[in-house]
Amino acid sequence: MKLAVEKFGRLDIAINNAGIVHAFVRLPQVTSEEARRVLEVDLLGVFYAMKHQIPQMERQFRDSGKGGAIVNVASVAGLSGAPKLSVYAAAKHA
Repeated sequence: MKLAVEKFGRLDIAINNAGIVHAFVRLPQVTSEEARRVLEVDLLGVFYAMKHQIPQMERQFRDSGKGGAIVNVASVAGLSGAPKLSVYAAAKHA
């Protein structure tokens, strides 16, 4: 985001499309380490991106009346779930 603002002076659109999956197994077989990694990328990655994108877009709106748009890409698993991808589906629902 910082590079976009430095180069173009604004952040008009941000597309947050990070995602990794864990092994295709039942939930009890997902290791805590694997679950943590999926949640950190798929859920917290979007959180941290928006944490910085939103204040920039709010500043732009105050200064010019034009903010920006944020698009967060989920997954079909984020709409209906996914057998044997429980942590991934939970992160995408979030």
